[in-house]
Amino acid sequence: MTILYVILAHDQLSVVYLLGGNGRLNDVCALRIPRLMMQLAVGRTRRCIPACAVSRSSGPTIIIMPSTSPSREVEPVRSLAEGSNSANALLLTLLGEFVLPSGGSVWTATLLEAMASLGVEPKTTRQALARTSKSGRLEKERHGRRTRWTITPMGKSVLDHGYDRIYHLGIRKEPWDNTWLIVIASVPEADRHLRYRLRTRLAWVGLAPIGPGIWLSPWASHESEALETLDGLGLASSATSFVGHPGAFGNINERIHEAWDLGRLMARYEDFIDRFAATAKPADDRAAFVALTRLVHAWRQFPIWDPGLPDVLLPPEWNGERAARTFHACHRAWKQAAGRWWNGLM
Repeated sequence: MTILYVILAHDQLSVVYLLGGNGRLNDVCALRIPRLMMQLAVGRTRRCIPACAVSRSSGPTIIIMPSTSPSREVEPVRSLAEGSNSANALLLTLLGEFVLPSGGSVWTATLLEAMASLGVEPKTTRQALARTSKSGRLEKERHGRRTRWTITPMGKSVLDHGYDRIYHLGIRKEPWDNTWLIVIASVPEADRHLRYRLRTRLAWVGLAPIGPGIWLSPWASHESEALETLDGLGLASSATSFVGHPGAFGNINERIHEAWDLGRLMARYEDFIDRFAATAKPADDRAAFVALTRLVHAWRQFPIWDPGLPDVLLPPEWNGERAARTFHACHRAWKQAAGRWWNGLM
């Protein structure tokens, strides 16, 4: 018997698992569920018992289950969702790693060839350029039939800040005096887009939710950055921050594990190490460019997941520093050849 599992996520992007009679995962895909089907699952149980099952005499059994929090099962679809927007993300990686250090301007033809080496079609690259320009990070200038793109001051600010977080993750930590930061900031449930922006941007600052509208960080020094983030979202006037030490009761380690899934983070780090530590030496400059871009693109996701906890709060088997060493070793090994290939395009 084949069973089709559908798990509804916050953004209505659904997780679809196809399992054969042996119970093994045969396929995974993503699709959008109509609102009517979503309503069928509202208010139902989230236990293993199906929330809503539709059986047929032939074909699969459809089981719909609502999901209100991330889980390991959602991981495959999250990757697919990112993949649908990967051209934008890869373009941002190129802008930060190659374009900004080489003056901040680049021809369309250069980006088309560079993105093609990463498997992105020219049409998709042009769409990514248009979206990035619309976001205010790039501006274009026509030179006859050619177009040159320049990183805007706003784009430079974003990339500079990202560079600092990406390249110092896991290797630079300030002294910690057990002072914590708590931020209270909430968004109405109906405004899902703003809720998503708040969650992702505070995560980039190193804060994690420990309750509805309550965000935690072990770094009180991040308070000004959190305020800047909230101000940019129009939420600063309704937010409140607290800085202080834990009280006499309660288990702070439990709160840490509630806020950050360190087990999953360590698994991600291990995957990163396995993927890049065993990478063979690139055969030529173009291969080095591809390898370096993939390396940076994979690594720049970690500042969202890893708040850079003080060493005393990390488990003994923590592998984040080992992953950072892998990143920097590969980056040093491939950077010169990758730069030669990029400069040849310019």
